[in-house]
Amino acid sequence: MKKVGIITFHFVNNYGGVLQTYALQSVVNELGHDAKVIDYRNWFIRFTDAVRVLPITKKWAVLNSGFKTMAERLERIQKIQNFVRGKLKLTKRVNSFSIKSLNGDFDKFICGSDQIWNPFLTCGVDGAYYLDFVDDDNKKIAYAPSMGTGRIPGVMLKRMFTLIRHIPHLSIREKTSEAIVCEGVGRHAEVMVDPTLLVSKEKWERLCEAPQNMPDKYILLYMMQGDDHIYRFARAIKEKYKLPIVEISRYGFNPGFADKVLVNVGIEEFLGLFHNAEYVCTNSYHGFVYAMIFEKKLCLIPSVHFSARIKNLLTLLEMDENDISTYDNLLVKFDYDNIEKVLKDYRNRALTYLDRAIGS
Repeated sequence: MKKVGIITFHFVNNYGGVLQTYALQSVVNELGHDAKVIDYRNWFIRFTDAVRVLPITKKWAVLNSGFKTMAERLERIQKIQNFVRGKLKLTKRVNSFSIKSLNGDFDKFICGSDQIWNPFLTCGVDGAYYLDFVDDDNKKIAYAPSMGTGRIPGVMLKRMFTLIRHIPHLSIREKTSEAIVCEGVGRHAEVMVDPTLLVSKEKWERLCEAPQNMPDKYILLYMMQGDDHIYRFARAIKEKYKLPIVEISRYGFNPGFADKVLVNVGIEEFLGLFHNAEYVCTNSYHGFVYAMIFEKKLCLIPSVHFSARIKNLLTLLEMDENDISTYDNLLVKFDYDNIEKVLKDYRNRALTYLDRAIGS
């Protein structure tokens, strides 16, 4: 059994960041090792998280809703942090200097998953997320870190490549990023799926909790960013299927067609809402992931541009963006038997990769 330290965005006040951390820790433990999450918190991520406690919008109605639901939004943050403290095994809190003291505590270190290699999120290249604090390169493993975007300035890429060259066990989440890394460091990086897809549906179901006073059947609406185009889609879906819409909302704003707007949703309730939904309507990467895991009829709402992460997952699952993003095809029940076959192959590859990297 190896002691494994994981560094990622475990502390953020959003569902995807916390859930992917929980998933990777669980998978490493199930491989027979002892995983801990390194409690390092990038200053800029902490700053932006703090700023987002306040409603950030140009629309007065949304701003007003944001201030009215401040108590609920603070409760949501508390619920998410309770999950972090209760379900994640954390090290002592460290900073960019004291993190070096962890070298003697672990046999291996994993950086990933999430957008830890997106320098725009960390206000520049944060070396900790490339394991620059680890004394022995042989201890370094990258599991599916995401660059988030292909438009990274050359000076940042140069710094990133210098750090990545010191990681012998190298994987990444997007195919587009794999090409960039391959060209920059001169070697192949394996493309791996998000850790949330490595955990079984049954294990996720054991975490699910249903919020009180929910309709028996509903359409779940979950969006990272709302706009009028997205709301037109949601209204069309409601009219077509004659079901109430339940929205997981950041600010509690009701666009006029949602039957229930939920703000103070914890991690377990988030999972429960996806699990119990009749249909899912989302433009979120992890919203898409959990719709897939729980085998839901899905409308992946088009935004101006699909994110690289969503495009990559569509490609991995052998799905066509154009087939699921039109008004003529609002909700689709996918061939989940085929999707499960594809995912099983990626899961096996990921588990083999982690097992070999940790065991080496």
